[in-house]
Order: sequence, then C-alpha cells, then structure tokens
Amino acid sequence: MSGRGSRSRVARAGWAFGGAIGAGILAVVALIAGVTDADPEQGVGIDIAAYLIVLVPIGLVLGCLVGLCVQVAARARLAHRGRPSRPAARQPVPPAPPPAIPLTGEWARHHVRCRDLVARFRVIVDSAPADAQPTRWLRDIAADLDKELVEVERLARYGQALAPTAPRATDDPTVRRIVDRLERAERGFDATVRRAGDIVLNLAGDQQFARIRAQLDVLGKEAPHLRDLPPV
Repeated sequence: MSGRGSRSRVARAGWAFGGAIGAGILAVVALIAGVTDADPEQGVGIDIAAYLIVLVPIGLVLGCLVGLCVQVAARARLAHRGRPSRPAARQPVPPAPPPAIPLTGEWARHHVRCRDLVARFRVIVDSAPADAQPTRWLRDIAADLDKELVEVERLARYGQALAPTAPRATDDPTVRRIVDRLERAERGFDATVRRAGDIVLNLAGDQQFARIRAQLDVLGKEAPHLRDLPPV
C-alpha cells in the first residue's frame, strides 16, 4: 500500500521531488567544495556561499527535469494499471446435435432382433473357458459383431428415412436393397449364435482342436459382413 502511495505522489509532483533532491545533492557538494577550496584570507563562509549560489540552481533545474520525466512515466504506469481489462471473448457454443429419431415399425424390429442375437452371442462367449485359445478368437468375433450391429442401425435409420412405413410395399430399389441386407444380417447373426454354441460345447468336451478351428472358420464366414458390402 505504501509503495502504491509513493508512486501516486511521484505521479502528482515528481518534478518537485526531483528539484528538491537535485538542489539538496548539489548543496552538499557546494558545502564540501567550499570547505575544501576555502581561501584563508577570505574565510570559509564566502567560498561556501559562492558555491551555493552557483550549484544549487543548477541542481534544482536538473532535478526538476529528471523528476518531470519520472512523473510522466509514473502517470503512464498508473493509467495502464487502472485501465479495466477487456473481458475475454466468449467462444461460440456449437449447437447441440438434434436428437436421433427412434426407430419404429419394421426398421426397429430388424435392429432389435440383430441386437438381441449379438447379446446372446456374448453370453455364449462368456460361458466358454476363459484361458482357451478358441475363446479368445470368439471374443474377436464378438467385437466384429458389435461393429456389424452399428452398421445394422445405420442401415435401419437410412431405410426409415426413405420409407418410414411399409418398406416392403415400396418400389424404391434402394429401400429393397436395405431390407435385403438387414434380413441377411439377421440370418447371419442367428447362424453365428448357433455355431458359437456348438464350439463352446466342444470346448467343454475337450474335442480335437482341428475340428474346433474348422468350426471357427465356418463361423467367421457365416457372420454378417455388412461393412464389406458396397454402399447402398
């Protein structure tokens, strides 16, 4: 607080402080010079007075000039500190995406059936011996089925946008291709679930590894591959 008050005083009357300091310094110099160079015949007082008359005005002028410069700098500093800071510009908030339209009718039924089959597949995989190599392969297939399920939902939403109701009654070739792919996906998910059940049973019965590997190859072929198909 005292430092800020002294800066305020300098900003108001820096020239006066500078003049007083300059005059005081040269007054001391005049006293020293008067005593040092005193003429024994004239006495010390005359020499000191002569030095004071010459040096004090010089110190006063020089001190005022220096003090004035300091005063201007102090005022500029105080003005800069007192200026209110500009508030940071607000970043525009991007609009929230519109809520997804729920699937309805036949499109919802396709998606729900595929979703339930994928859930059943995961239940079967979770019941398999955790440390068996075929179980790790089954988990990889389950991850692929999750990605296929995402494609099923995308196709169902696309189809619903083109034909919200009665998709089988439309003559739109795109809608028909979507329905065909969804039906094939359902059959593929169902075959994959049944094949996974057989594999897990063979694991529990300690069947030959070559036979289990062959079943896994068939399972991989029966699983849906919607993502590998060309765009609708």
